[in-house]
Amino acid sequence: MQFWSVIDHVTLYPEYLTDMNIAVCPSDSTTPPDPWDAPGTGYYRATDPTWVDYPHGGPITSLAAASAPTKDDAGCRAMTTTRGCYIRWLDDSYTFWGWAIKGAQAATVEDMVELGIVLDDSGMTSLYGNTAVTNQNEYGDITLTLTTGSTTLYWFREGIERFFITDINNPASSSLAQSELAVMWDSSRTYGIDDDNPGMVSPEFNHVPGGANVMFMDGHVEFFRYPQPDGSNAFVVTKAGHSDGYMWFP
Repeated sequence: MQFWSVIDHVTLYPEYLTDMNIAVCPSDSTTPPDPWDAPGTGYYRATDPTWVDYPHGGPITSLAAASAPTKDDAGCRAMTTTRGCYIRWLDDSYTFWGWAIKGAQAATVEDMVELGIVLDDSGMTSLYGNTAVTNQNEYGDITLTLTTGSTTLYWFREGIERFFITDINNPASSSLAQSELAVMWDSSRTYGIDDDNPGMVSPEFNHVPGGANVMFMDGHVEFFRYPQPDGSNAFVVTKAGHSDGYMWFP
């Protein structure tokens, strides 16, 4: 399964997340139709039979077994079949990558492009020879090369902020608080208004006049106007984050 920049909803719904509409920002102009299961919307997809070995279990494994021996993606999209179908939750309103990323790791356009290639599995060729994360088995810390050299992205877990301490004699100088680690944010684009990337498509923000809500690891949510300084911990609304030229990230 590809990540598609969202939380792993098949392990959360319906036990922990009871309403799919929570994934939709009420002010997002590109939100899916209501109800989600309307025929032809494209949100219904067929599970892959290989997902019976999905490492995190849950209902997706039984749905994958129902798809065997072959999946009927076209049938699920058109709702002419319900065999092995599920609702694919995309990053229409909100984006979640799952790794703790410092602003300094996403300070340039090249870094943002590379993070998208590796974490979103966009299918593009890595700028630095990195390998894309393509399998749910690969949850965990990953090491990759960015413009500043080799760096490690830590998978979110309690206490992960301590991993950013580089000077044990002065931990305060390099540590990050949970309140500084962005976890989830409004999906947003600035095509057509960004001087570095003019005239592509219309800008897309969930909230006018332009910006994004960012949820941090400590649970607080903060609104950031576009643009924030490059290197900001709200890297998703910096010019670097919006100038990569591709619609699927951040």
